[in-house]
Amino acid sequence: MTPATNAESTPWKVKPNAAVVLKWASLAIFSLALLLRVMALVLTPTGPDGLARSEQFPDQREYLALGRSVYQSHALTFVDPRFNQPTVAFRMPVYPAMIAALQGKARAVQWMQAVFGALTVFGVMALAKRVGGHRLVPVIAGVLAAINPLSIAAGVLILTETLTAFVLVWVLVGLTSQGTKARWAAVFTASGLALVSPQWAAFGFVATVLAARLWPVRPRVRLAAVAVSLLTTVMVLVPWAARNRILLGEWLPLTTAGGQTLLDGFGPQADGSSNLGPVIDAMPQLGALGELERHHLLTAEAVDEIRAHPLRLPLLAAAKVARTFSPLPLSAGTRGAATDGKLNLASLAMGVICGTTLFLAGTTVLTGGVSQKAGLVVVAALYVALVAAVSVGSMRYRAAIEPALAVPAGLAVLRLIPRRVT
Repeated sequence: MTPATNAESTPWKVKPNAAVVLKWASLAIFSLALLLRVMALVLTPTGPDGLARSEQFPDQREYLALGRSVYQSHALTFVDPRFNQPTVAFRMPVYPAMIAALQGKARAVQWMQAVFGALTVFGVMALAKRVGGHRLVPVIAGVLAAINPLSIAAGVLILTETLTAFVLVWVLVGLTSQGTKARWAAVFTASGLALVSPQWAAFGFVATVLAARLWPVRPRVRLAAVAVSLLTTVMVLVPWAARNRILLGEWLPLTTAGGQTLLDGFGPQADGSSNLGPVIDAMPQLGALGELERHHLLTAEAVDEIRAHPLRLPLLAAAKVARTFSPLPLSAGTRGAATDGKLNLASLAMGVICGTTLFLAGTTVLTGGVSQKAGLVVVAALYVALVAAVSVGSMRYRAAIEPALAVPAGLAVLRLIPRRVT
C-alpha cells in the first residue's frame, strides 16, 4: 500500500491555525504583563503604613484614608491635614469603595491593580483584533502595552489611573464590537467612569456619540444610544449629588476638589505643573471655611485669574499638554537624576518605551493610518489632552490611556514590517 501523503499524515507540515497561535500568544503576553506588574509591586518600597511613594503622590494618602473610613465606619470622609477639617465630597466614591472592599490594605490594592493591569493588556489585544485588520497587530500592541513602564508604575500607586485604564480599554472593546449586547454594556459602563474620577464624567457620552456612527444599525438606534448614554451619566451622578445635598447643603454632582484643581491650573503660580501648595499656605482664611465654601472661594479666585490674564491661557494649555504627553517622568523624585548624577535606568526605560509608543501612535495618526474604529483611541487621547488643558499637566493622567495607545502604535509597527514577512 502506498503511504498516505496528505496533510493529515504529515502534521509537521501543516501551517498552524492563526486563531490558535493568537490564543497562545495572548496567554503568553498576559502572563508577561502580570509578571512585570507583580515584580514592580514586590520591588516597590513602602512606608510604615504600606503606602508607596506617599510623599510624591499625596493623593494616595487621601484615597487610602477614604477607603479605610468606608471600611471602618461606612463613611466616605477623611481629615484634610492642611485645614485640619473632615471632608465628605473631596473624591468620587467608587475607588475608595474598592479599597474598602480590600479592608483598606494598600498591598491588597496593589495586588488587585496588578491583575487589572494584566487584564487591561488582554483588553488591548482584543481591541487591536477588532480594529487592526491583521493578525500581528494584537500581538504587537499587546507586547507594547505589557512592557509599558508608565502603566507598570501606575499599578503600584494607590490612584485611580489603573482602574480607569482597565475600564476604558474594555469600554472601547465593547463600543467597537459587532454584538449588540456588548455595545450596550459598554455604553452603560462608560457612564460609570464619572463615579471613578470627575475628569472622565463626559467621556462616556463623547465616546458613544462617535462610536454609534460606526454601528451597522438604523439612525434612530444610534440616537437612542446617545440619549441613553447621557441619561445614564446623569442617573449615576444624581444619587451622589443628592448625598452631597444632604451633607453639604448643595447639589454637587462632582467633588469639592474642583476649586483647588482649577486654581492649580490657572492661578498666579500656574506653570502647567501642580504647584498649589504655596498658594494655599498664603491663604490662612481657608482654614476657617467649610469644605464647600473653600471650594467656591478657590473656584472664584481661578475664574478671576482667567478673566484678568486671558492671553496666557494658550501658553498654559500648551505647557500642560506637553507635560501630560512627556515621555520622561517630570516629578522631582523620578525624572532621572539619581544620587550619583547618572541617568536613572527606570526613567531611561520609561523614556524609550513610552516615547516610542507615543511616536508610533502619533505617526499612524498623522499619516492617516488609523481606521475609524481605532480613531476612538485617538479621541480618548484628545479627551485627556483637553482635560489637562483645563486642569494641570501630569503623566499620571495619561496613564489611563497609555495602554490603548499601543493599538495605533501596533499599526505603525506593522507598516514597518516587510509585507513578505507578514
